[in-house]
Amino acid sequence: MGRHPLLATMCVLAVMVVVVFGGYVVAGALSEPAGPPVTVAGIVRVSPLSGWEVAERSAAPPSVRFTRGSGNLDVMVFLFSGTPFDLAAELHLTFDALAVAYRRAMQAHGFAPSP
Repeated sequence: MGRHPLLATMCVLAVMVVVVFGGYVVAGALSEPAGPPVTVAGIVRVSPLSGWEVAERSAAPPSVRFTRGSGNLDVMVFLFSGTPFDLAAELHLTFDALAVAYRRAMQAHGFAPSP
């Protein structure tokens, strides 16, 4: 066990360097822009990273769906007249209603425990 203490120390150090800095290398390699920016309704411009492709566009509401493997990203444009706080409250209420409906559907099909 004591034959090569320096080798063991260097191996542990190498593993630590890969664990600590490897994520930055992978993120840098995967975050290169893949193509030209995509504009939604002339208001929002998205620069997709490598691997993300435009899957579909919609006119009502103006939107673009990006896909990469099994992941999707929807970018939509909505008109809203109000403050940012009003928008946050509206989105929160919409999300809450969606979450409640989803939970009830899961309970109805036996995928979630009933209260």
